[in-house]
Amino acid sequence: MKKDASNGEYKDLHITSSTLPTLTPTQKKILETLEREGRPLTPKEISNLTGIALNTVRIYLSKMAKQGTWVKRVSWGSYTIQGAGLVSAQEPPWSPNQEQANFRVHDLTLTFSPLITDKFPSLSYKKKIGDTEYTFTFGAKNKQVTCWIANDSGLDYNGFSHAIAFFKNEVWKHLGIEPTNDVIYVARVQTNQDDRLKWALDGVKCITVEVLDLALIRIYKKGDKIRKEIQPKKGVMTAEQVMAWLQGGITTVQTFNMIGAFMKRTENLVDLVEAVVQQNKRIIEENRMLRNLIHQMIQVMGGFSK
Repeated sequence: MKKDASNGEYKDLHITSSTLPTLTPTQKKILETLEREGRPLTPKEISNLTGIALNTVRIYLSKMAKQGTWVKRVSWGSYTIQGAGLVSAQEPPWSPNQEQANFRVHDLTLTFSPLITDKFPSLSYKKKIGDTEYTFTFGAKNKQVTCWIANDSGLDYNGFSHAIAFFKNEVWKHLGIEPTNDVIYVARVQTNQDDRLKWALDGVKCITVEVLDLALIRIYKKGDKIRKEIQPKKGVMTAEQVMAWLQGGITTVQTFNMIGAFMKRTENLVDLVEAVVQQNKRIIEENRMLRNLIHQMIQVMGGFSK
């Protein structure tokens, strides 16, 4: 996002794969190794796995990390790939294949508390941009900006980035300051993953599972898809951390690190619930047949005596 100095508005930059740096065969080999391993790797580990000279690996990793497009350096000196499946497709991580089931976020609450004590307006208003609705509250008493963001299908990395840019722009217009991503807090967030409808939840509208005191998992039918939804119960994240997670980065809070594992296990849960539903149907049918049999026996015996 860039700001137009003339009016303070954010301009929508349409980034496509044609604007990305071209990968050399060596860079592609390094990225494919990071993608295949699915975990942070040190330059030495990459060198051992690829056979590329250690100094060459270090040079390429440093260059790609500075570009901020393909790899991300984590705090302990390792590197991780930014996004999954992007090496072979040469697509940026913020343009996921819409046919795949991707992680998204919705039902968000953003907060920002600037270090100012005067000229803080008292405002409350709503704005809608596309399918995303924003509800802003500028609280003069507690000197805090709160924004509730609603989007039915959920926001991917690109959508979330636009939402954050819009939030910053509104703060700029009313307070004259622009918050950075690390001081914008996400007080509430729900993650969702929509899968093509492969099975039906007959007799069950929604499955809700509480995972210790960490999160609530809900599974329900939404249109022609099954939505798997997770809401962390504790912890406040920054916008920067949520963006890192949506990009495929792994340097984020522990709750989000666990969400991927939760999502992979929910289909087993649905299969189990479906089996219970079918069993309940059989029990209901057997009870009906038993009642009919008892009724027939009573009729044969002359009915109830008075």
